Amino acid sequence: MRLRSITVQNFRNIAFAELKFGGGRQFFTGENAQGKTNLLEAAGFISALRSFRTSDERTLIARGNSEAAIACVIEHEKFGETQVTIRLRAGGKEVRCDGERIRKLGDYLGRFPIVVFTSQDMLLVRGSPGERRRWLDLAFAGTDAGYLRALQDYHRALVSRNQLLKRGGAGAGFDAELSAFEQPLARAAAGLSARRAAGIEKLNAHAATAYARIAAEEGGGAKPDGSANLEDIAKPPAQSEASPCPQDSTRPQNLPGSQDTPGPQDTPSLQNSHGPQNSPGSQNLTGSQNSPGLQATPCHQATLTYAPSVAALANAGEDAWAAHFAAMRQRDIIMRATLSGPHRDDCDLDIGGRSARAFASEGQQRSLALSLRLAEAAYLRGQTGVQPVLLADDVLGELDPQRRRRFWAGLNDDAAPAHQILATGTTPPDTGLGAWQLFEVRGGGFAEIKKDWLTLRAAQDT
Repeated sequence: MRLRSITVQNFRNIAFAELKFGGGRQFFTGENAQGKTNLLEAAGFISALRSFRTSDERTLIARGNSEAAIACVIEHEKFGETQVTIRLRAGGKEVRCDGERIRKLGDYLGRFPIVVFTSQDMLLVRGSPGERRRWLDLAFAGTDAGYLRALQDYHRALVSRNQLLKRGGAGAGFDAELSAFEQPLARAAAGLSARRAAGIEKLNAHAATAYARIAAEEGGGAKPDGSANLEDIAKPPAQSEASPCPQDSTRPQNLPGSQDTPGPQDTPSLQNSHGPQNSPGSQNLTGSQNSPGLQATPCHQATLTYAPSVAALANAGEDAWAAHFAAMRQRDIIMRATLSGPHRDDCDLDIGGRSARAFASEGQQRSLALSLRLAEAAYLRGQTGVQPVLLADDVLGELDPQRRRRFWAGLNDDAAPAHQILATGTTPPDTGLGAWQLFEVRGGGFAEIKKDWLTLRAAQDT
């Protein structure tokens, strides 16, 4: 998929911008607070109809205006040339695809996959389970209608049960009311947990190889041949095996933020992305010895493992979930909230069998965060057959030069770039990584720079 043009009006500080893109790499450079991220935010809105920065869409409309608009032309593998128009108003949004109005989110999600890399991605490694659940929910719901349906059904039933618990009550009548809500809750929980486990297993295969590429030669890790592109970085290994690395028995189970407190934040949502080890239905897949140019050392591999809220119910059906909610009823009545279920799930992130959050270095954590986004891109491509557009919002400033070069070099192949990349930064990428279409951003305005690339880069370096 390629974004061929984008027009943005009254979106944050962008009064009006009409940009046409040629080739697969666009770089937006300029000082901070000029509008670079705002442009990427508008581009990202095309995919999930939500901002990757805020849940309050009213803040996207420029001050003094009643409406913001985004229009784009997309070159699509399945739909050909497609036009998408989005109008944002205080009361909601209107979306049209080739002139036809989109009325249901489920009819739109997954059509135009876009993966966003931001500095906030470190929260996927360091943040609470809720950050990782939101990331998983957005990735899976956009490609699996059954997952989206189960997530929405679970959310509705959970909200209803929690409202009843907060209201309080006693006796057989109150139990009967709770039981009535627990049946649809159990049905949705069974479907949601099964689909989540399957999705994490696929993501894990992609993330293991992506991490090995970015963190090459780190502590005896994988050694790339230097010619990788994104197809090599994020494709699943040809063969997988259980990790021979011993699990770290010192994994902290109650790190600050590793447990969510009961309340509204526990409800699953598509707004704004440690459990037991080796739980039933989960696997620790590792990179393949057969990956091109890759000789992975198992004890330095990244793994994602499904960490369900209730380990014994990882592969359970509706009846088992219903029995669980009934058994936990008295506890939940006392706490006035549903304390267990898929809304409390997590995803363990390990490097070499040890918690990345607790034991990984700063560089390892940043490499892992980038790997999760690369894995997301590979997963979306595999599920939809569409190459996602990648948006990179000044994410590499704190990486060391070697990791930064491996990341940029790995995203595209000069001969046949597979993914379009829109990136921002205060300085352009290294000249050795090939040519980019360059735009200077100043005060919400955009001007394409026609200077010779080597001359421009040399000027930036002096």
